[in-house]
Amino acid sequence: MVTGSACVQTDSMHVRIKIVPAHGLRTHSLVTHAHRAIHELMSLRFLPLQTSTILNVSQTSVSRKDSGGTPLSEQRLQPSSIPYEQRVALQDQLTRLILRVIIKYPHLRYYQGYHDVAVTFLLVVGEAVAFQIMEKLSTEHLKDCMEPTMDKTSRLLNYIYPLICRVHPELYEYMERSGVGTMFCLPWFLTWYGHSLNQYRDVVRLYDYFLASPPLMPLYVAAALVVHRCDEIFSVDCDMASIHSLLSQIPDDLPFESLLKQATRLHEDYPPASLEAEVQERFTRELQLRRYDNRPPTARIRRHNIGAFWYHVAEMNRLLPHWGLVPRIAVPRFRSPFVLATTVALIGLYAYLHMTDAVIVNNSPPVS
Repeated sequence: MVTGSACVQTDSMHVRIKIVPAHGLRTHSLVTHAHRAIHELMSLRFLPLQTSTILNVSQTSVSRKDSGGTPLSEQRLQPSSIPYEQRVALQDQLTRLILRVIIKYPHLRYYQGYHDVAVTFLLVVGEAVAFQIMEKLSTEHLKDCMEPTMDKTSRLLNYIYPLICRVHPELYEYMERSGVGTMFCLPWFLTWYGHSLNQYRDVVRLYDYFLASPPLMPLYVAAALVVHRCDEIFSVDCDMASIHSLLSQIPDDLPFESLLKQATRLHEDYPPASLEAEVQERFTRELQLRRYDNRPPTARIRRHNIGAFWYHVAEMNRLLPHWGLVPRIAVPRFRSPFVLATTVALIGLYAYLHMTDAVIVNNSPPVS
């Protein structure tokens, strides 16, 4: 029995696709027909598959490497439940599909994880329609991920924290204190969870949902997922390594239907525009920390050493009593750290010179 339906609403500006699920488009055939219908209604034209041209490009460009250094022809097909033989057979199609998009839009940059999205559509609708879908997603939903740098993607990831703060302030404070950041959800966003989920049906279900949703919906799902696992998060140490290790592994038994409903409510209650100021503030702080950490090592060490020196000088001056009585010596408390530092330096210089004179005298030949 089919428990989902695909509804299409059109106006003069765009076509809006909305999947109304009880449990999504559950059958493979319905998913296939729905995806085909979606992109026919969006008036995407078929790009003629010039096999000879693409194969020639594949032969000369197959060694093109992604940011992780892995040739496109050797990318691991996900999800992991796909049989090995089928993955091998699909490898050439996947390479050709990715290259067609990159060749048509040379300003786009392939990123590690793009193949996870491409192979999912390749498996469901075949190469021709998969190209149409990837072409559309690459110029809309995934366009910020295909920039020359990851700055825009890093900025978008910051949306999850304002959402968590509104739903579960205690969890927000705990994660902020741990310093876990946003890197745990980077593969979720880049691959639409295709790289992180083991069950093929879960991947396809999420892709149904994301195709019918605004571009940032994977981040709303991420926030809902993190809040759902709050008890697990509170059970581990409040540090970056522990929480990152926990969240980077998504369990197979998550109630995705409930999470998708919660994500939809979050988007209705807190649309991206309402979070923009907080996201920008967080990203600005992130950039400042990044610039600080990327300073040249010599300057960073020198500045750290100078700062540490003056810190210890101030501590010494603070700890000295106004008149610390040492036998026959009155030690005043200096009101200026500079005066104290100068005094210490002069005493050290005097001791050094005195020691040097003593060495010279001891090493002098005896006078006959």
